[in-house]
Amino acid sequence: MNLLGIDTSTDMVSLAMMVDNKIILDFNRNQPYGASKAIVYIKKFLNKLSIDLDIFDVFVLGAGPGSFTGLRISFSLIKAFSLALGKPVVKLGSFYSYASQVKHNASKIAIVTDAKRKMVYATTMRIKNGVIVRERREALYSLKDFIKRYRDYLFVTNSEYLRGECKNYGVEIYPKDIWPNAKELLLLTKELSPLEFTPLNRLEPIYVYPQDCQVRV
Repeated sequence: MNLLGIDTSTDMVSLAMMVDNKIILDFNRNQPYGASKAIVYIKKFLNKLSIDLDIFDVFVLGAGPGSFTGLRISFSLIKAFSLALGKPVVKLGSFYSYASQVKHNASKIAIVTDAKRKMVYATTMRIKNGVIVRERREALYSLKDFIKRYRDYLFVTNSEYLRGECKNYGVEIYPKDIWPNAKELLLLTKELSPLEFTPLNRLEPIYVYPQDCQVRV
């Protein structure tokens, strides 16, 4: 199986490529507005690895929640690739890749990321027989309320501020930043049977509160 994955839901631009079921690229770079350079990075690595875009059987897309602009860029890219090459798309919530990186540390995982305005994007997941199971949809919470509900989970974040707040509330927090990771999305996709493709007319990011993303003129 040949897969190309991308996640630009945060400042961490994450790209991965799998050829013949082997990961040949795992690229992650943290830079503001890095999503705008995603196409440049993809072209660079295709040239460096001497492969063409059309070798990929499936495109895998991290769907957020996260940066509105970053997600729109990656979704536009993958839609263009899919239309041009006639290849299908698998869409996965970005939080699955967070859980995948710590699944050997706990069976109950709470993922929180900064949504600004003193709120967090959050969800919880359980590890059952090595499989990541999302317990609830990604939603918007105050950190205090979320911790009250899921105090006995291992908390995971990429925010130093949120890590400090979790410590103040006395919950277990993973000690390192965890970011969306396209390689993890590819490995998760490889395990899916059967693959669930998303039609292009339904290919949209996870918007937790889309009304705040609308501009009125």
